[in-house]
Amino acid sequence: MNLYAKLNPDEKLLLEALIILTLALLALLTVLVRQGVVDSWDEWLLGWLHARNNLLLDNLFATITWLGSLKVLLPLGIGLSLWLLVRGHQREFYLFNLGFLGATSTTYLIKFLLARERPGTVLAPEALPPDPSFPSAHTTQAFAFAIMLWLISVGLSGEWRIVTAFMLLLLAVGVAVSRMYLQVHFPSDVLAGVLVALSWGAFTIIIGKSGVFA
Repeated sequence: MNLYAKLNPDEKLLLEALIILTLALLALLTVLVRQGVVDSWDEWLLGWLHARNNLLLDNLFATITWLGSLKVLLPLGIGLSLWLLVRGHQREFYLFNLGFLGATSTTYLIKFLLARERPGTVLAPEALPPDPSFPSAHTTQAFAFAIMLWLISVGLSGEWRIVTAFMLLLLAVGVAVSRMYLQVHFPSDVLAGVLVALSWGAFTIIIGKSGVFA
């Protein structure tokens, strides 16, 4: 896939449909969360994960979850951005930051507009992150970073793109699962984070192929 090749009508329609679908699902999920429709499902899955609690998984997910933190991804993003600029890849610089920062900003905007409380069945209130729960920022950030890194790597070189995509997706899924296993997010929070990242990924492809950053 060439990130900068002009979209044909079918590709453009597919990407636009993906954006509409993800945003529609996000809007529907938001309504269901606000009305408490998904509460029983959220609590059941959190309870199921908590019942599988053991020391090995505790250590594994406590480590993996950091891969979705801005404390890790922001320095990595800054380093990658500087590398792209130094290497003369201005288009990749703009597209990476558009997708990653756009998805992250959208998530935090929704978070503070809805102000959903964190799960409170296992951890003490002081052990929970201070920001609202919906959507999961770690999940959005992990998926957005993975999507954008894969897109620009394909644009720069097609070698190892299947392996790269699989490894990045695996890490992002690991972050998403870790947020539920650690009982700091509801499953619906995690799903919302994935939807935000996917919508921005599709939007970034459209922008990249439109020639805006040529």
